[in-house]
Amino acid sequence: MDYLEDRKLSVSYGGKTREISILTKEQKDYIKANYTATDSAGNQARLNAVAEAMQKNMDKEFGIGKVKVDGSTGSLTFNSANGKDTVSIEVSDKTVRDNLGIEKEPNRVSLGSSIMSSLINSAWKLFPEQSGSG
Repeated sequence: MDYLEDRKLSVSYGGKTREISILTKEQKDYIKANYTATDSAGNQARLNAVAEAMQKNMDKEFGIGKVKVDGSTGSLTFNSANGKDTVSIEVSDKTVRDNLGIEKEPNRVSLGSSIMSSLINSAWKLFPEQSGSG
């Protein structure tokens, strides 16, 4: 938990990029003191508390509820509230990336398009001679 204190994520949303604290010292201390169980339910409760703290930090930078932080699936997810705007997360610290499951390349979530259509469009750009035949 200590490795998350005062670490920053670079978050892009709605044409703005902001450095967001994962957890402030106060948030980290509160979570460490109040979420001590180590069973699966305790771990999920702690993850939910981290997500709630990060949500407050996101709200402060982008406006209340614009970027949604969720931990209910057992990992942290970041999405736009309107389901249309792209949210991009980057972090340079390898320890934080590894612990939060963030790849070195920016994570971009665009809920307005499907993964399959993105793959097809990429393939057509790479292999234009194949795009007309099926």
